[in-house]
Amino acid sequence: MMNFLGAFDVYRNFSTRLIVPLTSTGEMELTRKRITPVVDINGDKYYVFTPAITFLDANKIKKKDFICNVVISRGEILSAIDAIITNA
Repeated sequence: MMNFLGAFDVYRNFSTRLIVPLTSTGEMELTRKRITPVVDINGDKYYVFTPAITFLDANKIKKKDFICNVVISRGEILSAIDAIITNA
């Protein structure tokens, strides 16, 4: 039996997943804050590095590769992707 959320997972049959890498704010200083929003993961700050957005074969993603859910930063992440696409 499929769980409730699985019933609404429209992406489950796609062979790829959209991936946006994270990089520690301590590793580099990014000046384009609009396209690199910051997220907090367990007290550590990371840039969502949207300029490096890519697709990855879903079969290559293992459960251990998921470190968090940044749904709380959804608005900033979508705004960053929009800024890259529209150059606004």
